[in-house]
Amino acid sequence: VLNSYNKVRLLYDVVNSQFKVSSDDIITMDDIVYKRIVNFALILFICYLGMNQAYYLESLYYTDYLTRERDKELVYQIGHDIAEAGAELEDKLYFYGHYNGLDNNSIIRGQLIGTSAFEYSHTTDPMYYWSTQTIVYLLRAYGYKYNWAEPEMAREAKNIASPESVPWWPEKEGIIKCDDYWIIKINPF
Repeated sequence: VLNSYNKVRLLYDVVNSQFKVSSDDIITMDDIVYKRIVNFALILFICYLGMNQAYYLESLYYTDYLTRERDKELVYQIGHDIAEAGAELEDKLYFYGHYNGLDNNSIIRGQLIGTSAFEYSHTTDPMYYWSTQTIVYLLRAYGYKYNWAEPEMAREAKNIASPESVPWWPEKEGIIKCDDYWIIKINPF
C-alpha cells in the first residue's frame, strides 16, 4: 500500500538515483579560484603576445617607410645631379658602388626590409651591373627615364671608376661622362 510516507520515500529514491553526486563531482571554491587564475593568466599571455606582435609589425612598417623615404630622397638627388651634369633622358647609366642604407637603432634589417634599393645585388657579377638595373628601375619609377649600361660597359666602367682619384658622389666629379654612358660612383658609407 502506498501511503504518503511510502510515496515520499519512493520519490526520494527516484530523485536520489537520478542526481547521484559522488565526491569527485563536487567542485570546491579552491577549484573555481584556480580556474579563474589560470584563465586570467592565459588572457594576459594572449594579450602580451598580441602586443608584442603589434610592436614588431609596426617596427617593420616604420623600417620600410624610412627606407623608402631615404631611397626617394636619393633618387631625387641623383636624378637632379645627373641632369645637371648634362645627361639626357634615355642615356645609359652605370652605378659603381652601393649605398648601405639607414644605420639606425630603431629599424629592423632583413634581406628586404630595411634594405635600400641602392644596395641590392651589388656583389653579383658583373660587379654592380644588376644593382645598376635596380637603381635605374627606381629612377624610372620617379620619372627619370634613363637606361642601364650593357655588361661590357660595366666591365669598362669598373676600371674607370675604381681608382681613388675619382671622388664619390655627391661630389660633382663623382658623375663621369664616358663615350655613350654615364658612371655614377656611389659611396658605400
